[in-house]
Amino acid sequence: MLLAVLCMIGVDVSAKWLSADYALAQIVFVRGLLAIISLLSLFAIMGRLPELRMQQPAVHGLRSLLSTGAIFGFFFALANLPLAEAVTIAFAAPLLVSALSQPLLGEHVGARRWAAVFVGFVGVLIVLRPSASLFNPAALAALGATICYAFLVLTARVFSRTESAASLALYPFVIPTVLGALLVAGDWRSPTAFDWIPFVLCGMFGALAYLAMNRALALAQPALLAPFEYVCLVGAIAAGYLIWNEIPDVTALTGAAIIVASGMYVIHRESRPSAAAGLPAAGPQGPKI
Repeated sequence: MLLAVLCMIGVDVSAKWLSADYALAQIVFVRGLLAIISLLSLFAIMGRLPELRMQQPAVHGLRSLLSTGAIFGFFFALANLPLAEAVTIAFAAPLLVSALSQPLLGEHVGARRWAAVFVGFVGVLIVLRPSASLFNPAALAALGATICYAFLVLTARVFSRTESAASLALYPFVIPTVLGALLVAGDWRSPTAFDWIPFVLCGMFGALAYLAMNRALALAQPALLAPFEYVCLVGAIAAGYLIWNEIPDVTALTGAAIIVASGMYVIHRESRPSAAAGLPAAGPQGPKI
């Protein structure tokens, strides 16, 4: 899980670095293409290519559309927001998953968990600063990406019963990669030899993060692993300061503390024996697919 978290930070830093010189569509296209190549190569080596057969193609189409919103929205936010602020908004995803698990999955969500979800969204509003930046496109893009990712997690929880882990990993990259290729067709900028490094790292980190996280989830309960993901927020703050001299203000840190506390409480509630009978907790995963 720690390896997955480090890779998530690597994706964020690489994408933000590239956004200073390259179009959003080009970053999404190259990153997606490299991730697809990495996953296909790995599945071929492991003899898992037959697992890519789709049982429900419409489901994979829907998930790829959700992935498109998550990737484009979050990468746009990374280009226009401090790294820590974008990552903080993304940590609203587990709260959304918890809130939507009752109407969409039929899971029981008690009053205490609803209260934790409500408090967590108060933290999101603090980070968004409604009085100053409610209509900030980057902040709204981060929130939209988080919503898309929450639905991506929920669909994975539902359709993992019929679809293989390999197919659920690969196909979310397809539509955003194709759309990125179409959008960048007339705005392609040839990367320098040095810039290919963050491009390659962005794609490989994305694929490795997903594989490492799924391996961790196969070895331990999600509720046990989820707290490790908050290391991503610490890493985002450190990277933002060291690379871009970004220092989170008191308002952003307060909102982050509220979101983390709410998320930890949700994880605690879902790890109780009474919750174990249902589907596992989604964990505080941001939109990193």
